[in-house]
Amino acid sequence: MQWILLGMLLILTYGIYYFEGKDVASPTFITAVVFSVSSFFFAINANRWNRELEFQTILIIIGAVLVFFVGGRIRVIWSTNREIEYSGNVYYNLPKWVLLTFFGFNLGVSLLIYIRMSQILANVGTSQYALMALRTALNSGGYSWGMGISVLRESSYAIGYICISVFLINVIPDFKKNFRRNVMLLFPVIPMVFAMIMSTGRTGIIRVFGVIYVVGIVTYKRNYKIKLFKFVKLSFVLFSLLLVVFWQLGSLTGKSQIFSAFDTISIYVGSSIGTFNEYLKEPWSYTDAFGGETLYGMRSLLRILFNDVESTSITLPFCYVKNGHNSNVYTALRRYVNDYTVIGMFIIQFLKGMFFNSWYKSIKKSGNAGLSLILFAYFMFDIFMQSIEENFLRELLTLPQIFIIIVFFLVYKVFVRPYRRNCYVQ
Repeated sequence: MQWILLGMLLILTYGIYYFEGKDVASPTFITAVVFSVSSFFFAINANRWNRELEFQTILIIIGAVLVFFVGGRIRVIWSTNREIEYSGNVYYNLPKWVLLTFFGFNLGVSLLIYIRMSQILANVGTSQYALMALRTALNSGGYSWGMGISVLRESSYAIGYICISVFLINVIPDFKKNFRRNVMLLFPVIPMVFAMIMSTGRTGIIRVFGVIYVVGIVTYKRNYKIKLFKFVKLSFVLFSLLLVVFWQLGSLTGKSQIFSAFDTISIYVGSSIGTFNEYLKEPWSYTDAFGGETLYGMRSLLRILFNDVESTSITLPFCYVKNGHNSNVYTALRRYVNDYTVIGMFIIQFLKGMFFNSWYKSIKKSGNAGLSLILFAYFMFDIFMQSIEENFLRELLTLPQIFIIIVFFLVYKVFVRPYRRNCYVQ
């Protein structure tokens, strides 16, 4: 049955590719692709994992992609750019003092994170994998980064994403001419990446690659025609690079030493299909609260105001995968089904399709290469991850999410927007 799911998803992906005008940055196309990739890794491992998909799992996954597609066909009138529309490219001529300010701030934040990390490890003791010990200490609840460092870290991330986006917007129209004069834009990204590594998580790096993909494709399409073969080759290289980085980061925390590289990637990318299938056969959750698995962040915010709001866990139950290894990634669909039933999941997929596609179409129509494009690329992380985990509702109205949006707005308006220049087509 797993090969039937993969075959149906590949046919669906091919159809969406042509129906969306061969637009490889379309949220609907990316949705079909990520479910196809996860299904592929599950299919080639299903026998070793002793898993066989149920027919209802196939119907729900295919239905979720189709409903997302239908929602994407409904255009909500959306203005993404109150600035003057233009018929060419945008160039951000940021002065050196701005870039040095960005670099100095991000470097300072990385140093603060390193100091706090050293303090925690001094108390809990270090091992061969210091970052694993740090992660364990933080997850135990006995230690935390502290509000100050958390706020500064989110600010550092916002600056890094803006620098990556501006670099791509500047360089892609004329790579040979613009690369050297814009390479300084990447300097603030270096300490941001180190901050992500010291934070012990790996999803931040996935978000970085997602921003590169979305901003890069949107900017490239504005200047050149995308050829399918070159796109597939480039996407394969980018995906392979992401897997290598993901594996190496796992080595720092000891996660990549449990299994081979192939098994590690397979479990992370493909086990979600199998675990979702097991959940559908025997549904259960840690909580019965409304939105208990999706509105974790909103509940945390509400508890500041109302003490009687029930606390729920962001962690899902673990499901056995292979050789004693368990997985608690179930696709985004599991959280939707658990909290709102299958019908509710389809409604959410429909609304997400409408939301993300309307935003994307407005960016294309207006030729936006500013804050709206950068924020869109940032939030597209949920679309890239939905075959593995849900992020959109979990991050909705959380303090870090609210704060990082404010930082995006302030940094762009104060330090970036004043140096934007429209480059009209000759």
